[in-house]
Amino acid sequence: MLNGRQFETGQCIVVPCRHAPTILDLTDEESQAVLAAARQVSGWIVDAFDPDGILLYQSNGLGSGQEVPHFHLHVVPRRANSDWGAGPPHLADVQRGGARFDHTRVTDDKIRTVEILRRHALGV
Repeated sequence: MLNGRQFETGQCIVVPCRHAPTILDLTDEESQAVLAAARQVSGWIVDAFDPDGILLYQSNGLGSGQEVPHFHLHVVPRRANSDWGAGPPHLADVQRGGARFDHTRVTDDKIRTVEILRRHALGV
C-alpha cells in the first residue's frame, strides 16, 4: 500500500494480513511473503519512477522509532537529491515530537502516485 507520508514519491509499505507487532512476531512463511511482496513492489517502483535505488527499512519497538505497533516494511525509492541523510527523516521528527506530513490527508499527488503504481502492477 502507498505510505501515507510520501517522504519520497512512490514510497510504499508492505503489511502482513495477520497482526504482528514486530518482525520477531512473524512466522517464517509471513517473513518470506513480506520479502517477496517487497521485491514485487520494488520492481513496480523502479518501472514507474526510475529511482537511483530502493531502500527497505523497518523499525521494531519504540526505541527504534516504531510509531505503528504493527509490522510493516517500507519500500522507498531513493534519489541522489533526497534529504534523508543517513536515515529515514521521520525518525528526527519523532524525536522532536512532531510529524512531517499528515499521512491521513488524501492529496492529488498521492492519487496520481497510486494510479501510476497500479498501471505498473497491472502491466498496462
